[in-house]
Amino acid sequence: MTRISSRPAKDALYRAVIDGVYVEAIPIDFDPDTWLAHFSERWPQGSAAHTSYFERMKAGPGYLLSSAVREGFRTVTSQATIG
Repeated sequence: MTRISSRPAKDALYRAVIDGVYVEAIPIDFDPDTWLAHFSERWPQGSAAHTSYFERMKAGPGYLLSSAVREGFRTVTSQATIG
């Protein structure tokens, strides 16, 4: 999730500081099994959304955190992957 604040977050994954304002990506703590059940209730197997997203949500995107960091931002965590 993107967080914008006048103070840095302790758990930021990466950030940029623009005119003293912190723009950061922060992790969201959630229960993946509950989320997948919720998703499947609304978009059952065979639906376009299930076909497009379910396996990626289940397995993670499979890329390094550094791939998400854009120009002007810097990594501030030791977490190696997203997902």
